[in-house]
Amino acid sequence: MLLATRVPFKTGSPGAYHESGFLFRINERTLTFEPVFDLLSDRLKAALEELQSAPVRRPHGLTLASPEKPMFISVRYDDEHRRYAVKGIPFRLPTAAQHSPSRTRVKEVQIPWNALLEEAQDMDRIDTAMAAERPGNWEQRLRATTLTAPHKDGSLGKQEVLTLEGVKHLIGLPGAGKTTLLVCLLRHLARRAIKAAVFFPSIEVCRQYLEDLHRYGVKPGLLVGQSPETRRTHAIKLAEALATEDDLRGFARSTAAANLFEGTCALPALTDAPEQAFTIESRFCRSVQQKVDQGGRDGEDRYRSHLCPAWSVCSANRAARELPDATVWLGHIRSADTQVPSHTTHDDERYFEMIARNFDVVIFDEADKAQQDLDMSGISQLRLSGYQASFHQQIQQHFLQMLASGANARLRNLDYAEFMVECVEFEKLNIALVTAIHRLSDELRRDFEGLLLTPLRLIGDWLSPRKLSGLNRALEYLDANARAKDALSYVWESAAVSAFQSRGSTQPSPAATNEEWRRAADAFQRPLADVVKDADELKRCLTEWLNVTSMRARLESEERVVRLLAPYLRGSDNADAQMLVPLLMAVTFTVLSYRRLAFRLQMLAQDGLAPAIRVDERCSDNLLLATPENLLGSLSGVRFFTTKRSDGSEDRLQDIQLQYVVFSGAPRALMYHLHEWVLDKDGRCDGPAVLLTSATSYLPSSPAYHIDVPPTYLLHRPEVSEPAAKSAYAFRPIEDRDSIQRQHLRFSGERSERARMHSLQKMVTALLDGGPIDSLVARDCRSFDVRSGIGRKAAFIVNSYEQSERLKQFIDQRFGAWRDRVIAVVQDIPLHAGSHGYVTPGRVEALGDDASWDILIFPMGALGRGTNVVFSEGPRRRDATLGTLYFLTRPHPSPDDLSLLVSIGARATQDFNSRRLDEITQLAELGKVRSAARSALYGRVGRLLRHPLFARSLDEKLFEPFTANIAVPLLQTIGRAMRNGCPVQCFFIDRAWAERSSRNEEDDSKSSILVQLREILNRGVHSTDPREALLYRELYMPFLEPLMQIDGIRTKGPGQHNDIPESWGENPFWDEESPF
Repeated sequence: MLLATRVPFKTGSPGAYHESGFLFRINERTLTFEPVFDLLSDRLKAALEELQSAPVRRPHGLTLASPEKPMFISVRYDDEHRRYAVKGIPFRLPTAAQHSPSRTRVKEVQIPWNALLEEAQDMDRIDTAMAAERPGNWEQRLRATTLTAPHKDGSLGKQEVLTLEGVKHLIGLPGAGKTTLLVCLLRHLARRAIKAAVFFPSIEVCRQYLEDLHRYGVKPGLLVGQSPETRRTHAIKLAEALATEDDLRGFARSTAAANLFEGTCALPALTDAPEQAFTIESRFCRSVQQKVDQGGRDGEDRYRSHLCPAWSVCSANRAARELPDATVWLGHIRSADTQVPSHTTHDDERYFEMIARNFDVVIFDEADKAQQDLDMSGISQLRLSGYQASFHQQIQQHFLQMLASGANARLRNLDYAEFMVECVEFEKLNIALVTAIHRLSDELRRDFEGLLLTPLRLIGDWLSPRKLSGLNRALEYLDANARAKDALSYVWESAAVSAFQSRGSTQPSPAATNEEWRRAADAFQRPLADVVKDADELKRCLTEWLNVTSMRARLESEERVVRLLAPYLRGSDNADAQMLVPLLMAVTFTVLSYRRLAFRLQMLAQDGLAPAIRVDERCSDNLLLATPENLLGSLSGVRFFTTKRSDGSEDRLQDIQLQYVVFSGAPRALMYHLHEWVLDKDGRCDGPAVLLTSATSYLPSSPAYHIDVPPTYLLHRPEVSEPAAKSAYAFRPIEDRDSIQRQHLRFSGERSERARMHSLQKMVTALLDGGPIDSLVARDCRSFDVRSGIGRKAAFIVNSYEQSERLKQFIDQRFGAWRDRVIAVVQDIPLHAGSHGYVTPGRVEALGDDASWDILIFPMGALGRGTNVVFSEGPRRRDATLGTLYFLTRPHPSPDDLSLLVSIGARATQDFNSRRLDEITQLAELGKVRSAARSALYGRVGRLLRHPLFARSLDEKLFEPFTANIAVPLLQTIGRAMRNGCPVQCFFIDRAWAERSSRNEEDDSKSSILVQLREILNRGVHSTDPREALLYRELYMPFLEPLMQIDGIRTKGPGQHNDIPESWGENPFWDEESPF
């Protein structure tokens, strides 16, 4: 909020910033504001008024280009910008439909169940009239579904009315008819002009709903992202879906929604510009230029950007153009953060802001997945260097290489010239950081790999004396080591920022009367004058380090800094300091350099002097400003990873990859507070009714997937008959015949990709030997759930699409009898294979009735939510086609994965944001409560911040949420084989599922994910809260029963955990807005 005012401010660090030009100070520890002058300036008064007033929509200020005046487009071609005239645009073009700026909202929406049945009957009549090849049978399906409400006493009450008001949570059990309910509900709302927006887990699912609703007389709109990458991705997926439907690979085939993904900009064809100047993604929707009547000061023509007048008839914008007239919007949750096209509104806003203001109902289908997507959009993971398309590579490609090839005319612009100098310095500092990492000992490099490195971490955890007060924040003022750590961080920040900004210019020494410096001197137990003198010398040495031109001089500067800091550092081996201080210097200045460079790059791109380089993948500033700040703060830092050799060899000459990570916010609040987003004229909440739906959105142990709204409705199908066979799970590791110790095969935990792939191949060999008649897979399928002479098929579950493709290739080469009986799910159809034996995720459902295959290979999560592989006809109609699942790998996030940390932080933020604090009337008291919550969060996630993510290194308080986060996609995958109440048999092949049991030892909840998951579900089923116990039974009993009787796992009582808690407290330097 404060930064949005764009009013200059300074922090309390006198060594960090100049005094002049700032209107107020911010105390870094108390975050209180103090005006620099006694009289408030007009700018500061205006800023305070803006902070105290409600946000208002701002106009974007763009107008349509006049057809009566010449139009131009500016194109970067042949290393320079050229302007080309646009010729032939008709004078009279229709205007684009406009979004309504406001409308009267429908308050409470109540839908009788009988009204939904009438919709289903009407849809069946449409199917009959159209002689539909595959009728929906909507009435039959909806009558088989029962809407109930869980009560506090643990009972279920049947509901005859679905009420949408505030925020409601509906859980649809697997196969209960949630899809049927949503289609009937959306048609009911659309026919009554009740505006509804629905967010699905993928655009492919949106496309299926869109075609169904079109078929039944509804006019839906598709809300889809408009970036070039997004458009290209969706077009490719649509093309692949069409190409895998027949042997002609989609020739002469289309779909009703295809026109929403088509089109290129027509303006390039109306110019004399060469074709090479454009790409298929070139767009000029907001950048058609026309001359300004008054020329510039130097007499040159001036041009202003306008909206393209042909937007209303351009096929490239069909999806966005149809939204104003659609009563039902379908999209992915990330699409809601798309800019509303300026042609359809006068305001500068995002779609989620418009939906909050104008819509009556918003539905988040698979809300737990939407929540995870929102969480991950709240962080930036920038590939800084060492990757293809990294920030470093893009800077070289777009600027430094062009400069070297002779395109240097723009250097006459001093801002551009200074930017190029900063590009060179960023490259120099990047080299210094990589060099410092390579100079670490092997032990330190292993310890640091994957960690979020910040100056505070290096100072606090590795260089300054260890704190003594543990987690007790109240005693830290008595802890001399804790005070020394804070003081050293303060001195380092002051000297480093001043050195980076001033580069040797004369700066006043830190004021001896400054309270911060007095506290620092007391913490060091040294005279104030000596501390100030050392700080000045440190700044001089850092300035010298930044200005050196040779590696030898840089090493000498680093040695001087080590000697200067020696009295303040931890009394340990000086060899560590010789490696860690250069790393501290390189991390500090690389981060400062990147942040300065990224900001200047944005400014130049806005002025048209530089191409737009996408530096992160996080959500928009609009969404961040509208949702709470993450309780972790704006945590930021650098991470590095060493590349592993593909052949598994341990070569010391490894490459370094750098990432820059910033935690920016907690956007999951959008789901929980959308219903109260806007206020009416009386100050009451007046947002849309929100319905959150999913099958796995109630698992309190999972910070990523649990929805923190008590379930309002439970959707289930009560008349499903008891299956003839029961579900069965077994831990079935396969012995490695090549191992001297006769160990079992393991995938998860093997360090090299070659070893992991070799294990997969051995597993598959053991399962497929004997062919389609006598192999282990054939025998398993033949003996399980065969009805009416029809058996079910098997699946091999792996970790990635690449593994799926490589396993298919291995089977084709090794097992000729299986070659035509195995299908692999891949992200892209291999060019060498045509469409035979491979499908994309969007076409998996078409395999349900295909009798030509026996085994499906896919990575966990590839069969997306709502994807059902079922028999569509015959005696086993609607039964799951898959019945036997082999989990060849135990899922485990990569060591650099941040999803667990992000989800824990986002959940803690939402918990704090939802607390009732009405009894607190003093701002200072509220600050203490928030500080305590933040410190507790850091105490919990300290291990994740200090160590890479490995299951074996997690303590009890982290292993349970880690397991629960993995359990949701695992249960979703098993649920694909339980449609229509079918049983499933699951075999867990990777010995990492239960490492100790594979050695005939006893596993516990700490050593095995399966045992931990069993304990989580069993504890929930036996909860003392009747309602919670009911929900666990309804949701997870079909999984818990076979888990309790799983074969092959040896267990003992609950694991004992004696992990020592790690000390983590709140510190203002954990803030992105601080230089550190």
